[in-house]
Formats: sequence, structure tokens, C-alpha cells
Amino acid sequence: MSCTYRNSILESDEFMRISYHSLSVIQVPLHALGFYIVIWKTPREMTSVKFSMLALHSACAFWDISWSILTIPVVFFPIVSGLTWFLLECTFLVAQLFYSSKNDITAWYALMLMKGPEK
Repeated sequence: MSCTYRNSILESDEFMRISYHSLSVIQVPLHALGFYIVIWKTPREMTSVKFSMLALHSACAFWDISWSILTIPVVFFPIVSGLTWFLLECTFLVAQLFYSSKNDITAWYALMLMKGPEK
């Protein structure tokens, strides 16, 4: 079995970078709008879940920004390996520390969602 390389723009690395950055141009303003709506426009009846909504939205916004702006992951199939591009491509150590801290932050948000706000 062999792969046929057709030299298409859809197969290039540059297409992946352009598509991720194009998505981030759309995502960042939408996340900012989401923060505004959750913080300022949440009805009084939903004050008990306001913290949970804000924590979940923060986690999702961080995840989107980290994948579309900071790392741009590239996965090689069928083996489990990959590399990162863009802001965190300086050293492998930076990307590795970023991924481990991202997992810690995601776990922290999950705990905060289960616990709820302090009273």
C-alpha cells in the first residue's frame, strides 16, 4: 500500500496553518462575546449556575485557543506521534510542559465544576 502525493493545496502544511488561524479569527471574538453574555447578561434565576457556566466556557475557550493559536497539532497516522507548530514550536520541552499544564488546568476546571462556587 502506498500513498499518492498529488501536490494539492489541501495536502500542504500551509493549508493547515491557514485553516487553524482562520478559525481562530472567528473563535476569539465569539469566546469574548460568550464571556460577556455569561458575566453580564445571565438572568437572576440562573445565578446558581453562573459560576459553572463561566468555568466551562473558560475551559472551552482555553482549549480552542491552545489548539488553534498556540500549538497547531499535527498527528502522524497510523503511529501515535506528532509535532506542534507556531508559538510553542521553539523546543519540545516547552510543548511538553504546555500539554502537561493544559491537562492540569482541565482537571482543575472539572473539579471546580463539580464543587461549585464557594459560599
